[in-house]
Amino acid sequence: MRREEVAQLSGVSVTWYTWLEQGREMSLSAQAHARLATALRLGRAGRAYLFELAAKWDPDQPISETDHVPSSLLACVDLLTSPGGISCGP
Repeated sequence: MRREEVAQLSGVSVTWYTWLEQGREMSLSAQAHARLATALRLGRAGRAYLFELAAKWDPDQPISETDHVPSSLLACVDLLTSPGGISCGP
């Protein structure tokens, strides 16, 4: 896709999209990043990476990711006593 097409599909100006490509410091909302991810047809991993780079929360992701974490793992994390030490068991 051309730069102009991506900008139009994501609802930002071509200038803003160009600045984003160049890595310039700018403030783009999480919703604009979501539209950009959709316009670029990013998969789950690509979308997550885009939001990680932008240091933004993905508005299409649930707030709590702990629903997918086994309770045994969460219990183990609760037992952490120091950053490098774990005591999972007696």
